[in-house]
Parts: sequence; C-alpha cells; structure tokens
Amino acid sequence: MKSWDELRTALYVHELGTVSAAADLLNVHRATVIRHIDALEDELEHKIFTRHAMGYTATKVGAETLAAAKQAARILDHATRRIRGDTPASEPRELLLSVLPAVSQLVLPGVGLFLDAHPRVKISIESSIEMARIEYGEADLAVRGGPEPSGSGLRCEHLYTAKLGLYAAETYLAARGTPSTDTISENHVVVGPTAESAGPIAAVAKRVLPSGGKRLEVDTVDLALAAALSGIGIAYLPDFIGSQHEELVLVEQTIAPPPENFWLVMHEDSPFYEDARRLAELVKEHCPLPSAGIGQ
Repeated sequence: MKSWDELRTALYVHELGTVSAAADLLNVHRATVIRHIDALEDELEHKIFTRHAMGYTATKVGAETLAAAKQAARILDHATRRIRGDTPASEPRELLLSVLPAVSQLVLPGVGLFLDAHPRVKISIESSIEMARIEYGEADLAVRGGPEPSGSGLRCEHLYTAKLGLYAAETYLAARGTPSTDTISENHVVVGPTAESAGPIAAVAKRVLPSGGKRLEVDTVDLALAAALSGIGIAYLPDFIGSQHEELVLVEQTIAPPPENFWLVMHEDSPFYEDARRLAELVKEHCPLPSAGIGQ
C-alpha cells in the first residue's frame, strides 16, 4: 500500500460506521475522509465499502483488507512498545486471544473470570486454524493442538489432553447397529473432515477414518457434532465435545488414535506477557472437563 493514512482512515470508518464519526475522531473534514477512501479504492481497484443511508459497510474485499490493516497496526504498536519498554499500568489494554475453533468452550470460563478481575483489560478472541505469530504481536495468547510448540521466547502451558473417538446418536445405533471394523465402511455413514480441513483434530481424523463406504465430509467440528446429533452418521469428535451430549454414545471402536494435546502459548517479550500469563492460569484452572459417564 502506498499510504498508511488512507488505511487508517478506512479503519476508523469501518469501526465507527460513518464518515462523520471518523472525521470527528481524526479531527479532519468529511471531505478528507471521503478522499482517503476513494484513493484507497482506486489503488485496490475494488470497492471497500458499500454506501447506504445508515453509513458505510465493508465489502468482502474491504473486510479482508481492513482486517490485515488492523493486524498490521497492532504489530507496529507491539514493536513500538517493545522498543520503548512502554506499557503504562494505567493505560487500558487489549489482549488478543487466538483459539482453534473446536476448543473455544475450554477457554471461555477462564476468560470470563479474567474480565471480572481486570476491568481495564479488553479481550478479543479470534478463531483461527493458523498459528498466530505471537513473536510479531499477532496474538498475546494462543490455544493450539498437537506437539508442544517451540521457538525462541515462547512459553507453553499444557491445557488439556483430549481423547478422540467416534460418537453416534442412540437412535442411529438402534436403527443401524453398532459398527465393527468390518461393517463401519459398509453399513454406516462416517462423518469426517473434508480434504481441505485443517487443524489437529482433522489431521488425525484423515489418518484413522476409513476411506471407503458412505461418507459425509464437513469442514468444522461443529458440523460434525450437528450431524451426529441429528442421527445422520457416526462422527469423529474430541471427548470434551462428544461427552457433553447425553444422546451421544462413544462407539466401541478398533480405530484408536492417540490422545491430542492442547497448549496455551505465549511470548515472554510481549508487553502484555504478564496479562497473558494470568489469563492462561485462569483458563487452565477453570477448563471444563468432560462429564463422567455421559455419552459412554
């Protein structure tokens, strides 16, 4: 991009919703805001806002561009604070938490308790399969699965070891019977990830699920859960999801993948490391465990 000013102006319009509000905050004329937006759209050769009576709404291209700009602004602010060693205790702070989509329910109780204890800290949660580059300020705390992340300055805390298994609704098993190694591909619908699905749970499922037979492919764990609950088929789920539903049964299986570990990842050079560490402690302490006996 040729100019940060145009992007910054567009960010304010996106967040505030109107040209007038952005102009007031930036202390410039409305015409300046409109000129910046026009220049940015000319450079991108795409509209970044849809204009309507109530204000400005980002287009798909605009939302992608402005999300990248916001991330860039945060990384720049992170670098500036790190260089200056400037993190005033009285300044309102924002923690960015990057979470795998499937594990959000493991962290939310701790997040709520942290917000109660630290009213001047705002938490933003972003759901992403990709590992946030914490060393560049893309997140202050990340929840990831698989082997323990490693790297200079990274600090990891073990969150949870999930047992992965095949779950089916009682009504489905009553109608089709409990599968065996020989019948699962022939007589049953197996719900698994699409070829494009990413993340640790999808990666393990691709290795262990049968390739033949009737398949329903979904791109999220939420959809796999919905398919199992609706009685469509047998879904591959972690225990902290499958065991919370009384109507689901953990199927006796010969497909036995190893447990999957989940980690809380921070960076010691972050200006908000202490906040991230305190948040990680609360998330670990109040991580909801599967209910004993449910679904089994």
